[in-house]
Amino acid sequence: MISKKSLIPLILLLTFSTACLGEKKKEATPAAPAPVEAKTEKTEAAPAPAPAAAPKLATPVDAVKGFFDAVSKEEYDVAWASLTKTSQDKFVTMVAEDEKLDPAKVRDLFVQNQMSIRIGFWRSFRNSSKLDIVAPGASYKVLNEGPELAEVEMTSGDLVLKSKALKEDGQWKMGYVETFLP
Repeated sequence: MISKKSLIPLILLLTFSTACLGEKKKEATPAAPAPVEAKTEKTEAAPAPAPAAAPKLATPVDAVKGFFDAVSKEEYDVAWASLTKTSQDKFVTMVAEDEKLDPAKVRDLFVQNQMSIRIGFWRSFRNSSKLDIVAPGASYKVLNEGPELAEVEMTSGDLVLKSKALKEDGQWKMGYVETFLP
């Protein structure tokens, strides 16, 4: 029998692989037929929400908790800023390949927290991972910490999840890809 603990990385991996722009675009039904160009302009021109405060990532817990909490609260700009460069690069590559878009354009969508990324990628990621349920009230502790790498344990009810945090440019960052897609 598979334990709940061993299912979590699998669920998060599947969540990541299904959270793409195309999935949500199929669900949206435009009010009136419009040319693709006009629809794209409207989607990309939608203003991003006011940026949340820049995350303070002084500790490994700040990085992991900051990422999970930001996704839970739909503060996707904070979630993006909390990720390692490796994780950001992998998110960009996977979305670009899935959507057949230029990686530079996809990176801009993430950096600018554009509506298409908020709805098509992040919201799907949030809903599939159930972070809106498990992140609030979770407790965090550092299991191992070195100068550049740490392991953080999140506990929420019966759920226990271990994640990696890595130090980049003097700040701790959530190593999502380094944890779940080695």
